[in-house]
Amino acid sequence: MEQKESVPRRPTHKLRVGFDKLTAVIHIASDLHEQVERNLREIITTLASKHGLRGNQISSPKHGYQYNLTLPLSEELSHTDKRANLGKPKLFLQVKNRSEARPFIRFELSGYPLYKGDYYIARRWLEIILGTNSKDVIRGDNIKITRVDIAHDLSRHIDELHVSFKRAMRSLVFYNKYGIPETLYFSVGGVAFKLCVYSLTARRKKFRQVDDDGFATRVELRNRPNCMLSDFRQELNVKKYIDRIEIFDRELSADPTFTKLVRAHMVLHGIKPTLQLLEPKERRKVRRLMDKYKIQPIDAKDVNTALKMEFRKLQALLPEYQMPRLWQLSAEQELQAHLT
Repeated sequence: MEQKESVPRRPTHKLRVGFDKLTAVIHIASDLHEQVERNLREIITTLASKHGLRGNQISSPKHGYQYNLTLPLSEELSHTDKRANLGKPKLFLQVKNRSEARPFIRFELSGYPLYKGDYYIARRWLEIILGTNSKDVIRGDNIKITRVDIAHDLSRHIDELHVSFKRAMRSLVFYNKYGIPETLYFSVGGVAFKLCVYSLTARRKKFRQVDDDGFATRVELRNRPNCMLSDFRQELNVKKYIDRIEIFDRELSADPTFTKLVRAHMVLHGIKPTLQLLEPKERRKVRRLMDKYKIQPIDAKDVNTALKMEFRKLQALLPEYQMPRLWQLSAEQELQAHLT
C-alpha cells in the first residue's frame, strides 16, 4: 500500500496576553492638596531613610510635576539602578501639577504580568497618600484611564514573521547590527490605536534577563481610551483592533510569484509600506497572493478570555473590592516591608 507523503505542519503558536502598562489620572479637590503633599513627603522621607538615600534621590521635580517617584508593589525596587527594576511590578506616581490644566495626580502601573496583589498594593499606596478622604477619591467614576498597553506575546521569533496593521498610515522598522528586524512601529496620527512589535529575546539579552519562558515576540497595542475606570471594560473593544493586526509567515517574502522589487521591499521595509508603494490594481493582486501565508496566532476569543482575567485583577484597585483574607494579609505584609 502506497504511503502518502506527510505534509509538514506549521509550528504550534503559544499566546500570552495581559496589561503591560496602565496609566490613569485622578482629579482631587484643592482643599486636599496640602494633606496629600504632607503624606507624600512622609513616604519619601521613610523610603530615603530605609535605603540610605537623600529625599531628592527618591523624588524630584520633572515632567511638569513637583513629585515624581516610583513605588514598589509585590517586589522590592532599586532606587539607584533603574535597569534592575525592568519588568518588576511598580507604581510610578506624579503629584502636584505645575499647570492647572493637568490632573493633580497621575499614576502608571507597569511590570508584566501584574497580579491582583499588585493592584491591591497600588491601591493601598494611594489610600496612604490620600489619607482619610481616599474612599471619596478612589472611585471608578473618578479615575480616568488615559493609556493601556496590551501585550500579546508570541512563541515565534520576529524574524520569522511579517506583521501589518490595517489603516496605519505610518510604519517604521529598526534592525539590529546583524540586519535582523527587532522593532516595528505602526501608527495613525491622532488615533487611539498604535502598534509596536519587538523582539523579547533581544530585550532580555540587552538587560541580561533570563530567556526561558518560551515567548520570543511581543505585539503591543498602545491604546488611549480616555475613559473612566468604571467604563473601561466596555470601552476596550478587542474586535476593533484584533481584526487590524495581520501576521504572515516570513516565507511570504521569498515567494517567486512576486517581482524581485516587491520581495526586496518587503524584506527591507515590511508589508505595509510595500503595499502602499504599489498601484491599486497591483496591490489587490499582491494581497490575494498573500492570503496563503497568513497565520492567526492572536485569536480574538483567546484575547477576550485573557482580558477578562485582567479586569478581574484590576478590580483590586478599588476599595469596594474585598481581597481574600490570606491574599490581603500577604499584600499588607509586603507593603509594610517596603516602609520599614
